[in-house]
Amino acid sequence: GGPVLDDEGQVVAVALWGDPSPATWAVPIDLARRVAGDLIADGRAHHPWLGVEGEDAADGPRVHAVTGGGPADVAGLTTGDVLVTVAGRPVRTMADVILAVREHRPGDDVAIEYRREGRDADCRAVLAELPPAPAE
Repeated sequence: GGPVLDDEGQVVAVALWGDPSPATWAVPIDLARRVAGDLIADGRAHHPWLGVEGEDAADGPRVHAVTGGGPADVAGLTTGDVLVTVAGRPVRTMADVILAVREHRPGDDVAIEYRREGRDADCRAVLAELPPAPAE
């Protein structure tokens, strides 16, 4: 990996690996700086978490699982909802949802627009901190 530069030579992201294919993943520089600050301050990153799993569908990112008691559950999202915006950012894929959430911090209150059974609705969710992965 290494820096990703814009047309003016400014660092805009950090590549996660140096694969020259279009599938190379990169972390936006603001997120990389935030994670670096977390690591320096207390030795671990603090990632925001909405508590949904989903899949890309023709009509947008469709929720197929909601973690009980998580931010999405408390906000009223449910299986089958199609997300339209997260924190004012239009989302067309689950990757867009992840990026929209990662622009925030745990504890942030975000507006979510969604479609349920053909009807538009909205809610607010207070993002939590991503729980640690279970030990194997």
